[in-house]
Amino acid sequence: MRPAAVFPLGYRLRPLGLSLWLSLLLAAPIGRAEEQLPAAAVNFAYATVLGTGIYEVGERRVYVLNMPFHYTLREASGDRPGLRFKLPVSLGTHHFDWRDILEDDFPERLQTVGFVPGLELAWALSEGWRLKPYAQLGYVADLQEDNDAYVYVAGLKSLYQQSQGRSTLSLGAGATLAGQRAVRGGSDTGFGLVELGVDLRHPLGLRLLERNLDASLFYIASRYFNDVDFVDIGDQRFSIRHSHQIGVTLGIDRPVTFWGLELERVGVGYQFGDGLNALRFNLGFPF
Repeated sequence: MRPAAVFPLGYRLRPLGLSLWLSLLLAAPIGRAEEQLPAAAVNFAYATVLGTGIYEVGERRVYVLNMPFHYTLREASGDRPGLRFKLPVSLGTHHFDWRDILEDDFPERLQTVGFVPGLELAWALSEGWRLKPYAQLGYVADLQEDNDAYVYVAGLKSLYQQSQGRSTLSLGAGATLAGQRAVRGGSDTGFGLVELGVDLRHPLGLRLLERNLDASLFYIASRYFNDVDFVDIGDQRFSIRHSHQIGVTLGIDRPVTFWGLELERVGVGYQFGDGLNALRFNLGFPF
């Protein structure tokens, strides 16, 4: 996806917008219970990698908001790779109540705040094929417990696009290594992730705000290595190895400015597998 907004100092953002800020967040696993685990598990790294949505873990619902700010130094051109600084900020909470926002009490409900910056390169291997390696290292603070952690992420994404008449077919693939190290206690947790996806976009023949509308349907299959672990009430561990996501996106042919931000695509997906049920929000096909 192209950068979506420009700040006065040149920072660019793929915004979630006010609606996603208010609705929040990421995905939800309900898997098999295993041995006891300390209260910090892999939630931080998982949320950093997979973005915004709503988790349901056992009887508890977890909200994570990932705001993928970035600054593009240069675009890919010929043999010269594009260069982008990734500056994502993530917020998470186990307790969410609309009244907290109306009463300005929401910050007191936050569970975690994270900043995991990094660098991304982008190569245009052909007219329709992009390859993007990236690496990130940052810090997540737990505001309720003493479970702060360093988070690391490294990965490679590939996106191939081809026109099919009036439609556009996109094929995506990605490989990720991510994990965290507790600031106190020195414990390490991490996982690997491989994803394959397909997206089909087609114009709707409708206009909105003097722009042409299109919609897409996508499917993503994910395979986790080393089990992704989550903590439920009572510190029981729940793990997931496979998941599937189906979703839709809605886009326009020219970005629109909203509160100083430029939006081009928004979407929602349902993720499931190994007991996982999640509602996830996106800004388009995530490759």
